Amino acid sequence: MENRIHEFNKEDDYIIICCSGNRSNTACQLLNAHSVNVTNVAGGMIEWNRLQWLQLLYC
Repeated sequence: MENRIHEFNKEDDYIIICCSGNRSNTACQLLNAHSVNVTNVAGGMIEWNRLQWLQLLYC
């Protein structure tokens, strides 16, 4: 990924996600160190899917 940091526009905002949130957290730390505006989706797709199911159950 370090070889491709130049592809990120530093004026844009990015949301980074992976399966569990661990790899995306590492990616966010690297990108932040290079002044790229990023947000990590904590818990990744696993947590996102869990929250979607909870929303369906309680609506």
